[in-house]
Amino acid sequence: MNQNVIKARHAVNALFTNHTLQLKVTDYDIDQTADLVECAFVNRHSKEKMMLIDQVKSAKRLSQKRNLLNDGDFELSNWSGENGWEKNNYVVFASDNPMFKGRYLNIPGATTVRGKTFPTYVYQRVDESKLKPYTRYVVRGFVGNSHNLEVFVARYDKKVCQKMNVRNESSSPIVSNTNGEGNPSYDRYTKERMVPHSSDRCKNPHEFKCHIDIGELDLNEGPGICIGFKIGTTDGMATVDNIEVVEAYPLKGEDLTRIKKREYKWKQKWAKRRIQIEKTVQVVQDAIQNLFTCPQQNRLKWMTTLGDIVHIETMIQKIPYVYKQFFLGDVPVLPGKVYDILQKLSTAVATAQTLYEQRNVVSNGDFRDGLSNWHATDGAEIQQIRNSLSVLVISDWSANVSQDLPVDPAHGYLLRVTARKEDAGEGYVTISDCVEQTERLTFTSYEERMRSTESLRDTSMDTASTGETPYLSGNNPMNAPANRYGGNTYLGSTNMSNYPSEGFGINPYGDEHTMMNDSSHHYERNAYPSNNNMTNDHRMDCGCGCSANAYPSENSITNYRAEGYETESYPPTSPMTDQNGSSLSGYVTKTIEIFPETNQVRIQIGETAGTFMVESVELLRIEEMDETNNSSVDVQTVMDYTPTTQFEPVSFTESTASPRHSHYAYSHDSNIGYVNPNWMSQISDNATFGDLSIPGTHNTMALHGGDITQCQTMSLSTQLNAGIRYLDIRCKHESNMFSIYHGIVYQHASFEDVCLGVTSFLRENPSETIFMRIKEEGDGGNNNRSFADTFADYKSRYNEYFWNWTSDNPRLSDIRRKIVVLQDFSGSRFGISYHILNKQDQYDLNTNWDLHDYKWLPAKSHLYAANDSYNSGSRQVFLNYLSGSGGSFPYFVVSGHSSPGTDASRLSTGLTTPAFEGWYPDFPRVDCFIGICTIAFEGTNILTSNLIEANNFNYVGIIATDFPGGGLIGNIINMNSGVGIQEGVYQMVSALNDSSVVDLNQTNENVTLWSNNGGGNQAWKFVYDSNRSAYQIKSIANENLVLTWAHYSSNRDNVIATSNRYGAEQYWIPEHTGGGYYRLRNSANPDGALDVIGSSTENGTNILYWSYNGANNQKFKLKAVNIYGGQVEGIYLYAAANYAEKSVILTHDVANFQDIGMNDVVSSMKIIGPYEVILYAAANYSGQSVTRNSNVANFKDIGMNDVVSSIKINRSGANII
Repeated sequence: MNQNVIKARHAVNALFTNHTLQLKVTDYDIDQTADLVECAFVNRHSKEKMMLIDQVKSAKRLSQKRNLLNDGDFELSNWSGENGWEKNNYVVFASDNPMFKGRYLNIPGATTVRGKTFPTYVYQRVDESKLKPYTRYVVRGFVGNSHNLEVFVARYDKKVCQKMNVRNESSSPIVSNTNGEGNPSYDRYTKERMVPHSSDRCKNPHEFKCHIDIGELDLNEGPGICIGFKIGTTDGMATVDNIEVVEAYPLKGEDLTRIKKREYKWKQKWAKRRIQIEKTVQVVQDAIQNLFTCPQQNRLKWMTTLGDIVHIETMIQKIPYVYKQFFLGDVPVLPGKVYDILQKLSTAVATAQTLYEQRNVVSNGDFRDGLSNWHATDGAEIQQIRNSLSVLVISDWSANVSQDLPVDPAHGYLLRVTARKEDAGEGYVTISDCVEQTERLTFTSYEERMRSTESLRDTSMDTASTGETPYLSGNNPMNAPANRYGGNTYLGSTNMSNYPSEGFGINPYGDEHTMMNDSSHHYERNAYPSNNNMTNDHRMDCGCGCSANAYPSENSITNYRAEGYETESYPPTSPMTDQNGSSLSGYVTKTIEIFPETNQVRIQIGETAGTFMVESVELLRIEEMDETNNSSVDVQTVMDYTPTTQFEPVSFTESTASPRHSHYAYSHDSNIGYVNPNWMSQISDNATFGDLSIPGTHNTMALHGGDITQCQTMSLSTQLNAGIRYLDIRCKHESNMFSIYHGIVYQHASFEDVCLGVTSFLRENPSETIFMRIKEEGDGGNNNRSFADTFADYKSRYNEYFWNWTSDNPRLSDIRRKIVVLQDFSGSRFGISYHILNKQDQYDLNTNWDLHDYKWLPAKSHLYAANDSYNSGSRQVFLNYLSGSGGSFPYFVVSGHSSPGTDASRLSTGLTTPAFEGWYPDFPRVDCFIGICTIAFEGTNILTSNLIEANNFNYVGIIATDFPGGGLIGNIINMNSGVGIQEGVYQMVSALNDSSVVDLNQTNENVTLWSNNGGGNQAWKFVYDSNRSAYQIKSIANENLVLTWAHYSSNRDNVIATSNRYGAEQYWIPEHTGGGYYRLRNSANPDGALDVIGSSTENGTNILYWSYNGANNQKFKLKAVNIYGGQVEGIYLYAAANYAEKSVILTHDVANFQDIGMNDVVSSMKIIGPYEVILYAAANYSGQSVTRNSNVANFKDIGMNDVVSSIKINRSGANII
């Protein structure tokens, strides 16, 4: 027999043990076996060959399935970037090497640019969710040939580096380890080791293999495992393939004991770190907020300067433990546990920078773009301070820098300059108009000497001094990304002996390789000096918690001293003391007012001798300094750019014509105007958890922390009364109690508060059930029992209300008046495991432009998947998070708004149709003109609510979101069989034209279709009767009259409103048919439907009860309305005077009356309800305007007849009657 065939058989059989792929079989072994089978048979179509090939293919599938890496053999083209391999441009996928079967990774040598060497690299992270706790994993792969290849395996702050030099002729690799232990070993905890399988070392010199032991998982913050390859030399190279991370076996015995010991020590260290982080973040958050006039962070305080903003950016970089340490120096660092906090803080700083630039009349007043927009002579240049800030340096008395600026002579202006003068002479900045009116600011070195070597803006972080990281001179140990000013604020010293922070460039586990000296006194400073440190204190708040002399003069100089980050290398008198320091030394801010007589001024900068250094030049219109003035710069109008992190600024454009946008699915108000406290009472007891569609909130208690961390505006009580039944409760375990946190931000509540609120609600509404996810949000320390034990203590105190687990899909009858725990913490079982739910939670957006594809499409797909699963008979519970954050604010993700307000304007994507017709198909097209439309963002709350209305879903599962509006909550509730709609007042709007409504003729009590005039006879009160599982529909004009099918009369098909006899013909069952429309079935014969005869929309068309056919004349939208003085509340606009002819009823702003068919035709108006309106003569709220809060019978009386083109409507919130 052919020996090659025998070898092939043995090779294939060796892949399996009892039809299971052997652990020792590598992915490369399978590829080689496939080649062996191909070559063994002369007959290419041999049946045995085909059978063996099928077995090899099966082995390959099993290998790929067990491999936790995506595309470990590089055969796919779609596993790159965030979900797969991250690499720089020099690394390529190739397929021309016979050593490999198919594609492989070709890593060339490092490149050198201007004397600096840039390594080539590739890496991939295995997500924490793929791992199992207390399990060993094998990491292995195949290297064809290599020189100076470094293989990294990393988790948390530890890494393993194995260097491999492998020749093609299969000589043994040269292995050197960089972890100081002699083995390529690794573990999450301090002294755990990952050792290679010694028995395998000599078997194949091309193979690398090691194992990694995983302890407890952290699904919220855990980093998973990262595997990477790097070439750091120009003569290096490597070819790599068949990379695997494979589960080996659960840890037992000594291995398990060792990992748990290290785990315990790690938790102790991390608890201390969290305290340090929280203190540092709080200081930064306070400093950021002090830049702005309001919590919305959409307007700067007038005294906020560029230096304030830059300093806070530096403070952000001092937040410890932001980055993981395993790729220090060469490869881009990966985010650590608090990286998302850094991103959000950086977004706020970027907003401040944008607002700063927007309000400054001076172009390029911070010299960030060099000398562009300035007229400069020789002797003037731009220099970098701290590699992050540009300053203008004039070192020649004859040099001159100037800029001409347009101004408005009707206004006054304030010139503000931050500068520093060295040596003899004066530096000056003048501003003059065209009639020779000149004002002058002068700077002298005397002022610089009287000032501290530290900036007056330097805010103390002594409250978090253990985490303070000074930026010393020398090489950059972290290769941190450049900030938005183009520089790198990580300027740490190569000699780390005086580095006081655990978080950067050290071993955080405290073993023998620690690079840290705890002596931090060298870097202490006094940011709030005593009276002995100051003279002539004329200071004012600079907007970041510090002090500055706002109007300095030679007779009122602040002699302000502070001990800073001084080193012997940079004495305080050096002109570049702050090149690598924490703030600007010796810079003085001066201001002066000017009232120009002409429409142009000139700013001129020069000096008489020595050197003059200017940090920034601002010209502010004095009216804009009034922090209550509406003309202040607002973030909604900024058109330049809004970076989502400080690393990669992202451009956006907001359409200036974008109207205010209000939708019932989103609300940023504390009271959303919707209550539905006992909707579960209308659901059958036999319904199970898997039958229910449930509205919920993400981070239920996150009401604090500003736009970065806030997820809700409704209190817990308001949420419950509005119908929310899924609560997402995040608990930090501290002092044997639970405090409520969002990440590291305290939410001013305890778990006791949650329990009291929920149990009080259940006492009042015993028909309801609360599904409560309880998640461990960290360990605050000072505990002598486990998280589970503390929860058990709470449960025992409220045992009457916590459901005792019996099933993962309990019946509603078993859980009414109960809290069902969805358990997201380890320990004894207290409820249903959170991890069995079918979840969608893609929350981490990089930029706003991730909203459609990254966030919305998965959420949309999950909605369809939930419905399909339910329709197939499955009762698996689906959980769909609509929330998101990261590079976007939470409110933006769910609303698409440019600011948090309920009715704030939409943000534009910057794209238009038809040029980008195929982009973001689910986003709305707005502001259309001559066939060109703007593509606007749309929030997930709105998209989801609209999708539910447009589809005949039977089930959507749990939908958890931020800032839900009543419309979204109601649409989710209405998915539940037997619920129907919320009790309340509605107009029944026909699907025939979406405008005509069901109308009661009060003369003969007949019911017909009529155009909407807002009368009480067109409004109907729906009252639910739980005994009949149906509604009575009562006329608001006369609540003694109820909608009745008159089948007992001679006109047996007619529908009337008659006195209430509580007969079956007077009860109605609304059935959702999709698209927001309902079929109204009668209890006396549920097979029919309310019907507009002949599908006519003429006023007076009769309404019958007829056999159901599904046509539009049998479908109605139920439009919730408020009643004010017996009439439907709203703004009534008429095309003729005295409230005649065509009319519309509005309750929200309209930017263009062409959209409602009323442009330039309105002649009278009624205001029904507590409203005030602003009428505009042009679209988009422009042109002549008039404000009114009462009826206008003839618009000629107010000079607005037949000219109104847009309207803004404000409701005062008065009681509805």
